[in-house]
Amino acid sequence: MKKILFGLITMTMLFSCSKENEIQSTNNGKTSSKIDSELAQKLRDRVYGALSSSKMEDEFDFLNAEKLYTEDGECVIVAKSINFDEKSLSNETLTIGYIESADEFFGDPVIMNVIDTKGNDTEITLELLDIDRELVSTTYIDKGNETVTGVENSSYSKANCIRNSSGCFLDAYSGHGTASVLLTITSAFIPKTTILVYATCMYKNCL
Repeated sequence: MKKILFGLITMTMLFSCSKENEIQSTNNGKTSSKIDSELAQKLRDRVYGALSSSKMEDEFDFLNAEKLYTEDGECVIVAKSINFDEKSLSNETLTIGYIESADEFFGDPVIMNVIDTKGNDTEITLELLDIDRELVSTTYIDKGNETVTGVENSSYSKANCIRNSSGCFLDAYSGHGTASVLLTITSAFIPKTTILVYATCMYKNCL
């Protein structure tokens, strides 16, 4: 599993060097693809159906969401926040598992919030949040000191897919030689990198 995660991170870093504006995978040469309007509506219904509150205001750009594939052809759907701006100090991306052959979602929608703490891309915080915006875990990336530290929120008590996948996700960046990848890419590309790793963890823990 650790070798798979390392391969995914390395693969994504290579793409970041050549095409930071395009998400790609090695799924038989298949690139990510925009979802159609019918699937976008299903995605919206699935995401907001998971909310414990009655808030229904769209915060994510479902109509421009994309399918993203891991190296093994596993699929997740990714939607950026409505106000996503790569130059912003804080950006959110929503991810959920998707089985194409069955046209079914699986797992719980997770929000990845990338925060450029100092505004100069040297200290970056990556938060994993559930759909109710409860913090599940935090990854601290310090390029100056060349450290990557992951911390799970001990007070998070929900028994869900996100919690089960969080430990796997944090483990991918601790002590396996893969933390260096996060130290070499920009905050704007971190969501694309981490989504591939998280996707692998979802398929391991949530099916």
